[in-house]
Amino acid sequence: LLTEVENHRTNLMVVLAGYKEKMGRLMRAEEGLARRFPNRLHLDDYTPAELGEICEMCARHRHQREFEPGLREKLEKHIDISASS
Repeated sequence: LLTEVENHRTNLMVVLAGYKEKMGRLMRAEEGLARRFPNRLHLDDYTPAELGEICEMCARHRHQREFEPGLREKLEKHIDISASS
């Protein structure tokens, strides 16, 4: 991969994606890797409310199912508690 990146740096795009801490470890693992991939884009994590909305939309559009009243709020609370632990 590094050879291709080096040989085609003007017409090739490579995206490395992962959790911030693990990507930092990867960039430190090999000398010159960070130099070959100088641009970084950090995307914030979804909030519990956003994840609840995504789940509800998936249920509706992919599975033709509707959430029962209060389910989304329970899901958001569960996600929030799980993320905190």
